[in-house]
Amino acid sequence: MERHGRESRRVVEVLDLRLKGGDFVCREVSIADFALYPRVRAYKWARVRIDALDNVQARLKRAGGRPRVERGLSVASVLDGCPLTVADER
Repeated sequence: MERHGRESRRVVEVLDLRLKGGDFVCREVSIADFALYPRVRAYKWARVRIDALDNVQARLKRAGGRPRVERGLSVASVLDGCPLTVADER
């Protein structure tokens, strides 16, 4: 479990660096953005702290605020009391 936590933190740190100065993992929106979003969105469930990762936090808010993402997530439920959508955090 500890190893998974360290790897999850490493992934979000790399993502934070990659998002520095841009909105997407690549120059424009790509499959990488869609593939990483669910993993990063579950940071609370995975017990990974992202409070110092401003780029990741901003990306989660931008992606989570998209109407179709909100619509898709509206069918999800809450796991272990951890919010799965930006709206759940309010």
